[in-house]
Amino acid sequence: MKKNLGILVAGLLLAAMAGGGIRGTGRTLGTITAFGSIFVNGVEYELGGAQIRINGEPATEADLKVGQVVDVTGIVNDDGITGTAASVEFASDLRGAVTAVDAAGTEFTLLGQTVRVNSATVFDDSLSPASFAGIAAGAVLEVSGYRDAAGALLATQVESSASVDDRVRGVVSHLDTAIFRFTINGLTIDYSAPQQLEGTLANGALVEVRGPRAIGSVLAADKVEVLPAVIAAAAGDAGSVEGLVTSTLAAGAFSLNGQPFILTASTVFAGGTAADLVAGQKAQAEGRFDAAGRIVAEAVVVIFDDSARVFAPVQSVDAAAGKFTVLGLAVEAPSGTQFEDKSRARQRNFSLASLRAGDLVEVRGVELREPRQLRASRVRREDPDSERWLAGRVSGVNGNRLTLLDTPIVIGTNTELGYENGVALDRAQFLRVVGNENVKAEVRLVNGELVADRAEISL
Repeated sequence: MKKNLGILVAGLLLAAMAGGGIRGTGRTLGTITAFGSIFVNGVEYELGGAQIRINGEPATEADLKVGQVVDVTGIVNDDGITGTAASVEFASDLRGAVTAVDAAGTEFTLLGQTVRVNSATVFDDSLSPASFAGIAAGAVLEVSGYRDAAGALLATQVESSASVDDRVRGVVSHLDTAIFRFTINGLTIDYSAPQQLEGTLANGALVEVRGPRAIGSVLAADKVEVLPAVIAAAAGDAGSVEGLVTSTLAAGAFSLNGQPFILTASTVFAGGTAADLVAGQKAQAEGRFDAAGRIVAEAVVVIFDDSARVFAPVQSVDAAAGKFTVLGLAVEAPSGTQFEDKSRARQRNFSLASLRAGDLVEVRGVELREPRQLRASRVRREDPDSERWLAGRVSGVNGNRLTLLDTPIVIGTNTELGYENGVALDRAQFLRVVGNENVKAEVRLVNGELVADRAEISL
């Protein structure tokens, strides 16, 4: 699934760039989506001769893992999809003991940092099970991901760690040089003991901190290193960045992971529009560095990691606004949405304007940022049927209810539960492991609530 996501993003970029990604010497920041040698931001980089470092130490290709966020310096060939890496750097964002797990929010807390997960998060086999269900308070984990503007980390990769040292990357706040302390979100850093300090501390600076296991909410630092806030390259070099929007689009500029981008009249979009470049939105953008260290974007791909499917009757249609509703979900149908009529009517030139309340449709698309809103990529009308179902990522579990496409669904004592391969689960087992999993639930309305007759976890 993770490799397919990388291929999808690469395909969108190729379509946007009309023949290939950004070519030439440059920098790439993004997640490893596959090996052979490594795929990052849709480019397959050969690693023969590349210098590889993990957390500052020399490493090999075998030490790299899918889901890790890496910084690649190298050359992209003229085909736009292959290249050669001169160096690959990986540094985890967090390493330490989990202090809390929030099943209702599919997130956990580690070293005072909020860590969110989604469908694209890769859980290493060192976890048991290798999923969100494998995370428990007290477990020592290492996490890679992208920080949002508020400091929360969207995890791209999570694995167990045997290290006795903690590490955290984040932004300095509440710096007090008199008592040698500052904070990174909910973690206090004490840098008063003999340690290695590289760079000048200041509020707002990006730092990497290492030290022995934190005691409560305090980490006594052995090393504090001030890091560059952005990647850098020579003017004219290529730049490709995947991450979260940390500075919302304004006056033609926005930032991904703090890296500034400039839009022009020739910037092309895939997967969304410039209006989607709001704080916290995931995206991939590429172009060329200007003399001010900004990247002038040639292509931007808006990424919605969580897929969505619904099979139910249409409730209302607003063709002028390009929307319709189904099971209380507002569905956008932008230009390019595929419409098919598989009902007995077999209407030619079927479109959003053809939909009517009561039509049974299957919708495929993605979840948007706003609750209970989807963006359709395909809408297919079917003949009347009594079946109703939703499919997507479970974003929370609370008692005997799970949240699917921002919709509460009751898991009853008679709900048939299990995996899509036929392995059955009892209700307690199902509710314990279903958080953050992709699930298809057949539902019916009972006393104003959606109750699942059957729910199965995708493999």
